[in-house]
Amino acid sequence: MDQKTMSETKIETTVHGMMAEFTTVDSLLSACRRVRDAGYTKTDAYTPFAVHGIDKALGIKPTILPWICLIAGATGTCIALTMQIWMNTINYPYIISGKPFLSLPAFIPVAFELTILLASFGAFFGMWALNGLPKFSNPMFTDPRFDRATDDRFFLYIDAKDDRYDAQGVRSLLADTGSDYINEVVEDDSPKNVPKLVF
Repeated sequence: MDQKTMSETKIETTVHGMMAEFTTVDSLLSACRRVRDAGYTKTDAYTPFAVHGIDKALGIKPTILPWICLIAGATGTCIALTMQIWMNTINYPYIISGKPFLSLPAFIPVAFELTILLASFGAFFGMWALNGLPKFSNPMFTDPRFDRATDDRFFLYIDAKDDRYDAQGVRSLLADTGSDYINEVVEDDSPKNVPKLVF
């Protein structure tokens, strides 16, 4: 009878960062300021509702999304006007009741629609790109306590990719902020069976 030998397989994990849990908005904001002043830049906060001032506390710069929308909308306006002017005055000039070939008031509806269309595309796809979407999973989900981020708890996260990241130093800093719970965020990198699509 053949004997089967069992060998332990070491689970490979990747450290993504450090998370800290807080019970109040004020304690979270205070911790965010401490982390920002310490020089950390790759940080994030998870809250059950919008917290005013959290972006400033984390040192997050204003988004460039409005500029993306403006450029996309202006591009739509230019394309619409160029297209109509070329069609009506160069490609196929057609006399209609003696009206001029170049009539800006007549071009406004199409220009308006294309402006709105491209500005909307800019806002939609720009938001996805700036937020790093699509993102089907978050390493924070591996911690059961993180479920309360949508209920009554506030979480501060420091990414391991930050240049100043040091596990011991970060843990000590978060402990000084009065956090109720501190944990290293890891993700299991062992091979997983990918489920087949169900049609």
